[in-house]
Amino acid sequence: MIVKKILQQSQTFDIIIDDGSHKSSDVVRSFAHYFPYLTKNGIYLVEDLHCSYWGVYEGGLYNPLSSISFFKRLVDISNYEHWRNNKLRGNLLSRFSEEYDIEFSEFDLSTLHSVEFINSLCILKKSFSDKNELGKRIVVGRDELVASGSKELNGKSV
Repeated sequence: MIVKKILQQSQTFDIIIDDGSHKSSDVVRSFAHYFPYLTKNGIYLVEDLHCSYWGVYEGGLYNPLSSISFFKRLVDISNYEHWRNNKLRGNLLSRFSEEYDIEFSEFDLSTLHSVEFINSLCILKKSFSDKNELGKRIVVGRDELVASGSKELNGKSV
C-alpha cells in the first residue's frame, strides 16, 4: 500500500499537499490516512477541490459525500467546544466513515485547529486540542466605552 511506502520516508510531516486523483473518495481517504502524521502546527492542503462539484469525480453541488462536503463538516469539528452536547466529533463524519471504510480518532479530530477555503483549495492547520478553544471568557469593568448596553452579559448586569 502507498501509505506504507510514504511512511518509510518519514513518520511525520510539516506540510502535506493532496494533489491526487481528485475523486472525492480518494481525497477523504487520504485525509483520514495522512492527517494523523501531520506535526503540531502542520499544514494539510487539498487542491483542485473544484472537482468535487463534478459527477465524474464523485461529486456534485448537493452531493453529501463529496470532498467539499467533507471539509465543510470539518469546520464544525473545529468549533467542537460550542456544540453543547455529548456527541463525539467522529459522529459527524460517520457517513463518510461508512461509505469510504475509514476511521477517525477523537484525538486526531481534536487537533484540527483551522479550516480555510480559497477557490478550489482547502487549507487545514493542526494544533494541540488545548490551543483549539477560545478559553475562559472574563468581562470586567463598569465603563461602556464602545457602545451603550454592553454591560449586560448572559442576562446579568456586570
